[in-house]
Amino acid sequence: MTITDQSSGESTDWAIELYNVTKTYGTKYTAVTAVDDVFLHVERGEIVVIMGPSGSGKTTLIQLIGALLTPTSGDIIVNGRHLEGLSKADLSKLRRSEIGFIFQTPNLLAGLTSSQNVELVLNLAGIKGRAAKERALHLLEQVGLKERTSHLPSQMSGGEQQRVAIARALANDPQIILADEPTANLDSKTGHHVVELLKRTAKNHGKTVIIATHDMRIRDLADRVLWLEDGKISVRWSDGYMIDPVCLMLVTKSTILRAEHNGKNYYFCSRGCLEKFKENPESYASRGTWNGDREGSVVDA
Repeated sequence: MTITDQSSGESTDWAIELYNVTKTYGTKYTAVTAVDDVFLHVERGEIVVIMGPSGSGKTTLIQLIGALLTPTSGDIIVNGRHLEGLSKADLSKLRRSEIGFIFQTPNLLAGLTSSQNVELVLNLAGIKGRAAKERALHLLEQVGLKERTSHLPSQMSGGEQQRVAIARALANDPQIILADEPTANLDSKTGHHVVELLKRTAKNHGKTVIIATHDMRIRDLADRVLWLEDGKISVRWSDGYMIDPVCLMLVTKSTILRAEHNGKNYYFCSRGCLEKFKENPESYASRGTWNGDREGSVVDA
């Protein structure tokens, strides 16, 4: 689906679109709203990190986008198709062929080798025999596990298992990769390497990636960083904060990601936003110079 941005006149091909999406669990007095009226567009090939504290709704949002949950209200469009209009069989096919999932726990089958864990996904998609094995070996080599293809999960480290999970997510060449807390069980160095691998793989193959996390260490690897709290994508104004002129998120003035243009300083939530600004500063220069003074108020991003 191609949508025209009225402000610029340019057309954008969105991979994911959410319009006023809400997910509520329970009814009446026991109702809990995990995702609250979210509006979001994600471009093809973009890497978006959704940050927020535990319990903020990140996992629910990922599962909604991945068609694992049905919204209580609102519209979700993936690769130009409204999820609401798809049958269970069509949703299953979408998840199998167009979306790759990476979870906090690799969830590898303990009795299968790393190669067999990847092959299994291919088998479910109808790719079997030598073709599946060759594809699995190629993917494992891409993620740096050429020498570990015959190892069982118990014979691999946590980082290696997560790399198998990435290879498995890429098995059917999906256009969208959804990762839910992929570094939560990894040490700092290993977690950073896993996300760098995911970013490199995504950029080399033009994948759209959404990573839900509360791990502040990986935000610099994103093209765009969003904040989710109490089910809402939002920013908070307070003294000492500035607007990232690219993604319009709020950042502290103490950030090291900063650029000067025409005598003014601009601050950025991620290196991806900084690089976009450098490519064409005039496109963003008027959007990031306001210092908020309404402490505690919340404005939808």
